[in-house]
Amino acid sequence: MQCEICKVPYPYQVSFKNTKVEVLDYEVPQEDYILVESYPKEGSKNPTSKSIYVINMTGKNEIKLGRGHDCDIRIADISVSRLHGVVRVLNDNSLVLEDKSSKFGTLALCKTPLFIPTEKSYC
Repeated sequence: MQCEICKVPYPYQVSFKNTKVEVLDYEVPQEDYILVESYPKEGSKNPTSKSIYVINMTGKNEIKLGRGHDCDIRIADISVSRLHGVVRVLNDNSLVLEDKSSKFGTLALCKTPLFIPTEKSYC
């Protein structure tokens, strides 16, 4: 997160009256949810910018990613297709990231493995 005018990054915590306060605070849904973090591309003009999406999955089995207005996670970048990809929840509660024939493809960065990789998985 950064100031829109001067582009100085905001801290994630500030001190106020001897109490630490989180700058970004959000309610975690009581139902099933997925939390997605978006990091900037290497060489980006805003290398400190980061987005956090909390998607309530109640009654859903997929999340649409892309630039389009009907996407659950909208990414305002010219290299992202209107419908770039879909994250699906399978019956065993595993997740599948599917590229929807986007022009530049889809990459995922996993901090820790989400499942045991198979020959078709990349994360």
